Amino acid sequence: MAKSSSLDTYQNLVQELKSGKVKPVNFLCGKETFFLDRLQDIFTQMIPKESRDFNLDLLYGSDTDLDKVLTLSRSYPMMAERRMVIVRDFFHLFDTKEDDENNNARNAQPDDLLAYIEKPNPTNMLILIDEKAPSGNTRLGKAIKKGKSVGYYEFDYVPEHQLPRWITEWVKHNHKSVIEADAAQLIASQLGNNLLHLTTEIGKLATYKKQGEAIRRDDVHAHVGLTREYTVFELQDAVTSRNLDKSLYIADQMLRLSDSVAGEVIKTIGFFYSMFSNVWQIQRLRFKSWPDKQIMKEIGVGSPFYFNKLSDIARAYSYQETLDIFEALLDADKAVKGFSKLDFEAILLMTIKKIVSK
Repeated sequence: MAKSSSLDTYQNLVQELKSGKVKPVNFLCGKETFFLDRLQDIFTQMIPKESRDFNLDLLYGSDTDLDKVLTLSRSYPMMAERRMVIVRDFFHLFDTKEDDENNNARNAQPDDLLAYIEKPNPTNMLILIDEKAPSGNTRLGKAIKKGKSVGYYEFDYVPEHQLPRWITEWVKHNHKSVIEADAAQLIASQLGNNLLHLTTEIGKLATYKKQGEAIRRDDVHAHVGLTREYTVFELQDAVTSRNLDKSLYIADQMLRLSDSVAGEVIKTIGFFYSMFSNVWQIQRLRFKSWPDKQIMKEIGVGSPFYFNKLSDIARAYSYQETLDIFEALLDADKAVKGFSKLDFEAILLMTIKKIVSK
């Protein structure tokens, strides 16, 4: 069974909250803080605004302790059906604090939290939030992930290749509307995976459309600030992952935003020639069993990170493919120097197509 996406997890939890199927303890974690922040707001709204002063506590792990969290969680609501305790940066509860060192009294320990999870206060909701996921090798981690009274929800970053689907689903579920596939693709390619920015721009688009009208590519061009600038390094990643559509799109955007198309093409071809020169050297010297440190020194690459990236590219292409790419780049170099009737844009796009298709 395929792993649920972060959006699936988010939507399922929102539906559970709307239906009243709420567990007394909930743990939200993951690097995609967009979901954590939105869900905190949704949980907060479950407590009526007029009673939040008495029945809602928002704490931060670095500024409080487990004793206080448990004391509040065991308290009963005042003139309401439930109360709620939210703890952000949960794992900071277990950092050693100055007050702990100076206080000889017994402070609450993870076992006290385990006891609470085993038998939580039914009139309180304890919401624990942290970017870090609990370790499944600890008793606390196992209790959080598998406890019958605990809802566990983890939110990873949304990969770029899933963004168009994410945008389509977000428009459907949060704006009760539809967005055409090419419009979703344009938004994803231009705005990247900053979900807060994406949802802001999608909300802006939705306000311009009548109920039931689809969001189209022209709407995106008209109302979304398409300001993302691509670099040759993003083009490098797209080309060496052999994604032709993305490579041609990025190259086209680079040329559109450039002050000099000719200069941009010459720089880009030079960049790829230099990069594949290093790739060819790595392939050649590894065939001779040279160690990586010696190869780095030979080709003049001081960054282990960049060398590892070049090494990955060297493994992705055969030696003959690298030689064929050199030939394509040399042809491109001659073409931009006047030995071709093609314009500069066509020269670059044809060269990229040759590299990707190798």
